Amino acid sequence: MSPRFVPGEGSRARARAILARRATRSSDDGVVYRAYLVVMTLLVVVAPVLRAATLALADAWPGLGGSGAGVAGVAVCAVLAACALLGAQRGPASASLPEIDLVLSGPGSRARLLAPTVLRTFAASAALGAIGGGVFGIATEPPAAWAPAIAVGAGLGLCAAAVLLAGQAGRGVRAALATALVLLGAGTALLPSAWIPGLAVAAAVLGFASAAAAPAFAARIPLRTLRDQAARWEDVSMLALSGDPAIAAARLGAPVRGGRHWRWRVPHRAVPAILLRDLRGALRAPARSVLAVVALSGAGAALALATSGAGSPSGVFPDAQAAALAGAGVGAGLYAALGPLCRGLRAAAEGIGGPGLLPLSPGSLLAAHAILPSALAILLPVLGAVIVGAADGSGAAAVGGAAGIAGPILIAVVALAAMAQQLRVLAVLKGPLPQRLLAPIPTAAGDLSALNVLAWTFDGPVCAAVIGALLAALTVGAPQALLPVALPILLGLGFWIRARTRTARGR
Repeated sequence: MSPRFVPGEGSRARARAILARRATRSSDDGVVYRAYLVVMTLLVVVAPVLRAATLALADAWPGLGGSGAGVAGVAVCAVLAACALLGAQRGPASASLPEIDLVLSGPGSRARLLAPTVLRTFAASAALGAIGGGVFGIATEPPAAWAPAIAVGAGLGLCAAAVLLAGQAGRGVRAALATALVLLGAGTALLPSAWIPGLAVAAAVLGFASAAAAPAFAARIPLRTLRDQAARWEDVSMLALSGDPAIAAARLGAPVRGGRHWRWRVPHRAVPAILLRDLRGALRAPARSVLAVVALSGAGAALALATSGAGSPSGVFPDAQAAALAGAGVGAGLYAALGPLCRGLRAAAEGIGGPGLLPLSPGSLLAAHAILPSALAILLPVLGAVIVGAADGSGAAAVGGAAGIAGPILIAVVALAAMAQQLRVLAVLKGPLPQRLLAPIPTAAGDLSALNVLAWTFDGPVCAAVIGALLAALTVGAPQALLPVALPILLGLGFWIRARTRTARGR
């Protein structure tokens, strides 16, 4: 009998060559076109955004005063904590399903096989960190300090990649890392400002050191984890490209396991029972709900901070244009933060048009499921804004600062939160992608039908960003126009929700 075949180095090399040829089936013209597309995107999209961010940061930094370093430290820790949680979905240790089944499952060194992918991710993260450090250095430091800022930014980028890789190791590692980084971020807000640059340098050095050990750590991640992530990522990519972002986002979340044996006394009336059910659903996914609560409070604090200048040269964003840029980010953040709290609302929207299980009309059922997310969407940002106002002083000064929030800033926070919740209701009522949007649009630049799909897919966050920019600019430039502008927008979104509800009934 012939000996059993064991895949050797030659067979693995041939398998990798076959997979590489399948992944790179493109002509030289395709490579040239992709290079042209990348260069033009950098020049037309990325460069103006970086310039605007640099100018906005340069305007905002003097207004932050001595707390600027603490704000930067909290932001860095928040990004690192988010990277730790994102490790559950994708990370530097990644491969396609054929590569996992044909190459990584062999007897070869997994560290050596994963090293190219891991190091490419670390290099890209270092480049992004260097860009961020350059923007920060140009906006806040003299030219002599720009090179150190870029180096520290690159080190922090490597640190983010290392945290992302560690997040792939398992749920316990992710939870411990995220908790430690959140506590570290809270601590940086209390530390003296002179200590924070030293902590940033130490984290950057740790990031550079972690790049050398990354392939060996990646080899310890179980193949089952890599395979689950690869399969999930393929499903999400396919759903996202088909114009169904809600199902794609739902595919990312892990099934909820906790709270299956909780015993609750369900009220006899329908609306309190729905409210209690939504609250129970939020408590059964504590990590997502806590992140949503923190993000909503932070969005209100950020909007209050961005508009606290109110046209004064001593404010954080005394310029309406810079405040609009910050407001756009806050609006998109509010919209994203409300996602984990709207699962009951999404389930109610998916049941419209089918047989009713409760003695409520579709509109009443949607309204009942919208009670909890709407209340949190308004109360938590207002709480964050009030905390920002109280943090301006101590004692009577703090009370006066909190009371000062009750002007145009409070109107902007409440209006933006209400609009973000209305946009979330619109999102759950969208349904499948209309086929008419896939009709070709021939132009001299090619088929532009993909723009219709992009506009339909991302209409919620784009509208939230536009409304946030408008309200922030009005708060700084013309606060007396806030109500005349906000009320028609709220009314128009209400009519839009009514129209989509009727369309959903007819599906």
